[in-house]
Amino acid sequence: MNPSSTPNGASTTRLLFDPSNDICRDFGSEDYTNIRKDLGSDDQAAIAKLTASWTKGHDKKKALSAAQVTVDEAAEEARQTQAAEDAAEAAKAAEKE
Repeated sequence: MNPSSTPNGASTTRLLFDPSNDICRDFGSEDYTNIRKDLGSDDQAAIAKLTASWTKGHDKKKALSAAQVTVDEAAEEARQTQAAEDAAEAAKAAEKE
């Protein structure tokens, strides 16, 4: 994620990639044994907690990504509209000359 600012100066986090294809980690693997033990529950309960936590974060990233796409599309549409208006204005000015 990449921090940036909105037009009103508020800070926001901008994703640099589309998270929709991310795959949940295998929390049942050996790599996560210590974390599962630290959670103090049996392996299946720990895996469920870790998976639920990952999914919650992933859902937030997907929502942020979708919002970014909406904002980016609106900004591009505004840019294209302004460019067309500028071109029309320039054509009118050229006709007057």
